[in-house]
Amino acid sequence: MVTVVDAGALEDAMVHPEKYPDLIVRVSGFSAVFVNLDKEVQKELVSRTLNARF
Repeated sequence: MVTVVDAGALEDAMVHPEKYPDLIVRVSGFSAVFVNLDKEVQKELVSRTLNARF
């Protein structure tokens, strides 16, 4: 299980969803397959990843 993905991987998944059928994202206890999310939600998650401080 991957727990942290960089924004580049999320952006690539937006462009090439066929390469990421199993990419799961979790936000506030809600989990979903990233490529099945609405494009606006995907953009929001990329933005959050870019602004996250680890």
